[in-house]
Amino acid sequence: MLKMVILPIVLLYISIRVSEGVSELNVTALKGQTAQLPCSIDSQEPDLRVIWMDKMSNVLYYNEQRMIDDTRFTVSVFDRNWNLNIINVDSSDEGEYQCIISTNPMQFHYYWLTIFVPPKIVVESSSPDVEAPEGTTVRLACNATGYPEPTISWSYRRASEPANSTHVKKIQQTGPVLQIHNVTRYLDEIYTCSANNGYEVPDKHDIRVRVSFKPQIITWQRKVLAGHGETVSLKCEGIGYRQPRVYFAKDKLELRPDDEKYIYTFNASGYSNQLTLTIVNLELSDFGYYRCVAINALGKAEKYIELKAKAELSDQPEQETSHSETSPSTTRRTRKLQDLPPELKNIAGQQPVSKGSTSQGTALSCSIHTFYILLCCLTFSSYVFGFNF
Repeated sequence: MLKMVILPIVLLYISIRVSEGVSELNVTALKGQTAQLPCSIDSQEPDLRVIWMDKMSNVLYYNEQRMIDDTRFTVSVFDRNWNLNIINVDSSDEGEYQCIISTNPMQFHYYWLTIFVPPKIVVESSSPDVEAPEGTTVRLACNATGYPEPTISWSYRRASEPANSTHVKKIQQTGPVLQIHNVTRYLDEIYTCSANNGYEVPDKHDIRVRVSFKPQIITWQRKVLAGHGETVSLKCEGIGYRQPRVYFAKDKLELRPDDEKYIYTFNASGYSNQLTLTIVNLELSDFGYYRCVAINALGKAEKYIELKAKAELSDQPEQETSHSETSPSTTRRTRKLQDLPPELKNIAGQQPVSKGSTSQGTALSCSIHTFYILLCCLTFSSYVFGFNF
């Protein structure tokens, strides 16, 4: 019986949609909230029938009787108003609705329901934290949904700063992709993309960007003097990202720490890894060159520290005469080449011409001049005084 009542009304609706008694209304609602479509009866006729239909021409309500299984749809009736309520609206609810009233002539009220969707960043398709080699270009992506389509803006701050820091810097560029060219070492920043379409608060996503680079070494000691039986400390610092592993080596062998001879003390933080090597009870074999080595996934660096016995400072006194075969400067240079570590002797180069040879040539030249001057004096004396020789 109900279908027989509804069918003529639907057919009539199709035929007289543009006739008198037709109204149109746009209704907006935010996703997740309740949308209300008001239908007022402008008639005092008794026993009126009201039908609500959706965009697919499905009958939702006949008077106060729900005709569908979706319990989100309800009708509130008071006085001459038959309002359709849609609880927890979703994007799928968007579209056209009709309220049909069996007056004479019939009244048709059309509603276009628009669902606004707050912005939501899709983390799965947006960039996670990024680690990039020094000098490269970093591409950050931030994808968001919402209606109207959200606008994506960017800002950044130091990673050590909190999210509400006053040192946040805005980037003029907008859009779902941000490129950072020629990234430099020590760049450790958090880039924030913000999606906003004017509904509710903007959604945000943080992306941390760090730059990896080869290690470098800082040493404060080039030569350390110590005596036999003493305890000495050698210090160096490895800097890089990722934080490098640092160790000491001697004679091409890595020194393994132990409690009796070699003691390692580390102080690591951030990019830095500081190492102190303590050598206990120095022996003759302990003197020489030590290599501080820093290594990470991108490369390796090393520097030398010489551990020298105090007694070696007076083993070769400087020569004072200029007539010796080898000058003091040459003696010092020869000693320095001998002191180089084995790895560096091959790049020392060829010995220059010794200054001693130059000194001998100069002395010989002076002797010849002296001889000629003396010969001239004797010749003059012979001529004046009549000496014969």
